[in-house]
Amino acid sequence: CLHFDDGRTLSESLIVAEYLDDAYPSQNRLKPSDAYENARQKSAIEAFAKIIPYFYKIIMNKEKKIDQEVANQLNEALRSFFKQYVKE
Repeated sequence: CLHFDDGRTLSESLIVAEYLDDAYPSQNRLKPSDAYENARQKSAIEAFAKIIPYFYKIIMNKEKKIDQEVANQLNEALRSFFKQYVKE
């Protein structure tokens, strides 16, 4: 969270990063200045956000055993993400 002296707050990490880049443009930037790379970075973040629920289902499983279907879905989602966004 980013808290301001006047009581305002920004709580989403992506919004905070964008705010800091806009508020302090001459400092080290957190997002790419190249429009394509910036869009690609946003796309990767959105794609990874869709994977997080699979982790959550596994972590919050009260029976303490891995649901094989969820594990397979997580595995496939991660393979797809890495294939599209991670350079070898």
